[in-house]
Amino acid sequence: MRTYKLNAKNQRGMSAIGVVVGLFIIGFTLTCVLKIAPVYYDNSLVRDVLKVLGENAQFNDMSKDDIVSKLISSFDINSIRGTPTKHIKVLRRDDGWLVNIDYEERIPFWGNLDVVITFENQLNGAKPDDCCEKKIADVPEE
Repeated sequence: MRTYKLNAKNQRGMSAIGVVVGLFIIGFTLTCVLKIAPVYYDNSLVRDVLKVLGENAQFNDMSKDDIVSKLISSFDINSIRGTPTKHIKVLRRDDGWLVNIDYEERIPFWGNLDVVITFENQLNGAKPDDCCEKKIADVPEE
């Protein structure tokens, strides 16, 4: 059995290349988090707005325009602008309203590399407790 002596020559620490690789990994991770996390945060706000709308006792008695204006005003209050506000689809069904907010965000990541994230949010007036997972096929345009 061999025994190894530990001396100063074997314990030099990290090389310059190791430091550069470590900094690159840290920088890449921070870039990912700082560019992608705000999009997921905005979608969590969209889901919260849908939940609050579903908890409203008069939700199924509202008109389509009332639902859209309520959503847009809630989006403005929460500083959600852009893509989610343009993709609100509302359909009247026999058991209540069906609201879909399906959209995708394209984030310029690095050079000509983009990250595309797709979100599907749905509020079913018949089952508001099941908000915000998409369970019913796409809502057709009216």
